[in-house]
Amino acid sequence: MKKLSFYNRTSILLFSFLLTGVVGVLMMGYNLWKAGRRNIIIPMMLIIIVVYTLIGSGLKAHRHQQWSLNKTVGWDKDLANFSSWIVPTYQFFLTNLVIGLLLIFPVWNIELSYFPKQETKKPWIPLIITLILYGSLLLSLLEN
Repeated sequence: MKKLSFYNRTSILLFSFLLTGVVGVLMMGYNLWKAGRRNIIIPMMLIIIVVYTLIGSGLKAHRHQQWSLNKTVGWDKDLANFSSWIVPTYQFFLTNLVIGLLLIFPVWNIELSYFPKQETKKPWIPLIITLILYGSLLLSLLEN
């Protein structure tokens, strides 16, 4: 029997944390697709998106402020107003961490525990995408 190649738990958690929980869902969806559990992918995505929205909305202390990616990741040039971007950054990464943990523990244990022996798929493509996204954000901030 051929071993399946999955993204490992660490990769899913790391990319969920750094980007968004949606990236972790996509990586877990790839694993489920390879495992032949295709009927689980869409419901899992919908459930995670709903949980992501509920957690994110529950953490929002400043609902009246417009969301800004620069403030969310903490790259706002206005360092004098530190408190205006530390709270959204905390909310962003805490929500991503919770989603990543949900993916690597309950979802993995329920859906992929049937495959104890698998090869680890190298996360080069998600890593390159992450570097491009964060690099382009940094470059756009430096140009302004």
